[in-house]
Amino acid sequence: MKKLLAALLAVLLLVGVTGCHKEKTPEEPEVPKQTVTEPVEEEPDTPPPQQPDTLEENQEQEDNQEDTPVTDGELGAEMTVVETENSIEDRVTYLITMPSVSTGDSAVDTILNDYYSNQTGKLEDLCWGEIYEQAINEHVSFDVMTNFSVKENTPERLSIVRQTIVTNTHTEERTVTQQAETFRLSDGALLLANDFFNVDEAAWTNRVVDLVRRSISENPYHSETLSSQWSDLAYSAFNKDQFYVTTDAFCVFYQDGALGQEGVIEFELPWTDLQGITAQ
Repeated sequence: MKKLLAALLAVLLLVGVTGCHKEKTPEEPEVPKQTVTEPVEEEPDTPPPQQPDTLEENQEQEDNQEDTPVTDGELGAEMTVVETENSIEDRVTYLITMPSVSTGDSAVDTILNDYYSNQTGKLEDLCWGEIYEQAINEHVSFDVMTNFSVKENTPERLSIVRQTIVTNTHTEERTVTQQAETFRLSDGALLLANDFFNVDEAAWTNRVVDLVRRSISENPYHSETLSSQWSDLAYSAFNKDQFYVTTDAFCVFYQDGALGQEGVIEFELPWTDLQGITAQ
């Protein structure tokens, strides 16, 4: 599955550009949260870092409901679930789930929906190409499933996390790849991490990585779940495109195995801990 993971990362971790946004910072400091999304459904022998609800669990409520609104509270966008499925010669079966966005602004809707349509196309190409080729060469078959979770949905901003899960149906081994997008709803711009800070990239990266390290060190089980080199890896494996936002936090994540862990690991960094460097 190493080859498959490399293919997923190469094809899926491409993001758009443009846009800037000024984020308000809360007043009360908080402690960064650390969560892990496990790629296998097994009970650990020792308590791991806090486990979030997986995106798969969120998706179970939406399966086979193409017109199910993904809504919560006062929203800037309404979404319906769009599913694309196919089976390639019993070697690769895929079910691609993407949001269809409605903001009330047709121009913005076109930008966002074209983006997710393009992501669907990339995944289909991957299934018909790299994954199918590996299935033939190794005499196995794969199931490919994607899902998404809305992390922030306000009149100003929409932040969505997506996962692609590739399962070898012979061994049940899974590869999980996570992506995220944050859009400014006034014009549909895809926001970059730099848009949330008023200092240069090196400065905010150092602060963010320091907060990640602090979160890890405060977890009493980190030595059992992470590589002994986790402190160095927190910086060297950091990817500025692997982030999403919520009302309360700037959240970063590391792909499966990046810190020696099983599953995607996430860190919720309160805006209060980033005071002084965020765009006001």
